[in-house]
Amino acid sequence: MTTPYLRLDLLPHELLIAELRQPAALLCQSGTAWISSSAVRADLVLDAGERTELAAGQLLVEGPATLQFSGEPLQLIPRIRSRHA
Repeated sequence: MTTPYLRLDLLPHELLIAELRQPAALLCQSGTAWISSSAVRADLVLDAGERTELAAGQLLVEGPATLQFSGEPLQLIPRIRSRHA
């Protein structure tokens, strides 16, 4: 059985604001992602090829990056917002 996943391309100045209802893995396939999670005190930066495990909670992710979320079950409720420089 294949693990469900969601692939996202975040452009410069785009923010992903999401609720992660279950723990999930996050892989940064390309670019650099800055991640803030309500479940962890310190922010995290992932570069291309790096992966982390995320706890359930609120997420704020900024690119530019191509990201792959995966989990069993994957329960991510995304909202994307553009920020103007």
